[in-house]
Amino acid sequence: MWYGILQISNEPQVNNQYDGMVAHIPLNEEISGAEDSTNYSEIYLENESGTKTAATAGTFIQRQDGLAGFAKEFDGTNDYLTFADFTPPADEMSIVAHIIPDSGSSGTRTILSKWNNGSDTLNDYELELNPNHKVKFNCLANGGSAMTTVTGPPIPIDGKTPTAILATVDTNTREGNLKLYYNGKLVAQSDVAAAGASTATEWEGGGFISSTTADVEDDSGVLYVGANANASGTRADFFDGRIEEIVIYDRVIYPVVPSKGSYLLDRPLYEVDSNFSSPVEYTAKLFIKDYHNIRGKTTEEVAASS
Repeated sequence: MWYGILQISNEPQVNNQYDGMVAHIPLNEEISGAEDSTNYSEIYLENESGTKTAATAGTFIQRQDGLAGFAKEFDGTNDYLTFADFTPPADEMSIVAHIIPDSGSSGTRTILSKWNNGSDTLNDYELELNPNHKVKFNCLANGGSAMTTVTGPPIPIDGKTPTAILATVDTNTREGNLKLYYNGKLVAQSDVAAAGASTATEWEGGGFISSTTADVEDDSGVLYVGANANASGTRADFFDGRIEEIVIYDRVIYPVVPSKGSYLLDRPLYEVDSNFSSPVEYTAKLFIKDYHNIRGKTTEEVAASS
């Protein structure tokens, strides 16, 4: 499994693949203690300034068979991690999660969720597996009363096969505001933006695209990994399997799959600044995510040399 991440920014340079991230949780790093661990304080969330903040609670199992190092396994019963609130994405967001669900897992299994802090009944956003083993991405527009949802096809549930999930939110487009990718390939997207408030299949529109009213909701609650929580904070829908890395960006990133080697940008980039006085220059850089090409069986999975 390998794919590319295309970063596009109006900043002078793109430093690395995590440029533009607001939360990076590298669950592939080794921690001390027993395999069945409660040493959550050694797991951290790194923000855009490089500040590392330890998890605030949780239990998990440390595994040595990650794609790029270690991995953290969640038992589907009561394992989870929580992280304090961080700088929220606004009009753009991308979530990357690398997972290996266990065989036999069932029900709704939450990969991550941004809790509403008890302020209402809807979380800010959720990434989960539904009972049919389909990845479901739910996101709430600022002040909205309905989460917009995209659902992909089923993914392997065998305890062996990894899936790289990328979910994006872009309030600057008139359709496809939410998109869902598996291993770099687009599998689902939302409909044309709603005329007013958001719906189950449409992001909030009504002429307010790219304004505060269409931003991603932020209720300053904690980030759950491996579980969800209701308004009272009761945890549920625990993930069953391994999670290796989670990254949340405050921009849209674009995947490039090996079979294509390119990405056709389907959204406009501003050519002049907001005052229409000077051109806007962009920097683009492609980063390859190559995890286990040695184990591959096809040309796409194994990097071939000329």
